[in-house]
Amino acid sequence: MGYKSVSHSNFTQLKYTNLGNTQVKTPVLWQGTTGLGSYKWHDPEKVRARIKMIRYGIENDLNFIDTGDLYGGGFVEETLGKEFKNIRDRLFIATKCNPRISIEKSIIESLINSLN
Repeated sequence: MGYKSVSHSNFTQLKYTNLGNTQVKTPVLWQGTTGLGSYKWHDPEKVRARIKMIRYGIENDLNFIDTGDLYGGGFVEETLGKEFKNIRDRLFIATKCNPRISIEKSIIESLINSLN
């Protein structure tokens, strides 16, 4: 895998790689969202603080954000969508599928839910 190093004001060297077989460059470091909260439990103050950290990362070219439907049952994806809708075209938001009883059905369901 070929990495491209970039000097950055806040990061000594931020490395990039191609996304799959494309020429699209993404950072090799991703931001995680597992602790953002859920529909049943979330502390608005902590959500604001975590969004602020994610925004800081985005401002410093960490534009690949990892999430999944297990992270709050869609709360995280919805929160990211609302917070970053004006810059969505600059972000890569990856989601994972939670294979439950029927793997094919649950993967399709997880993907549809992540897009809503």
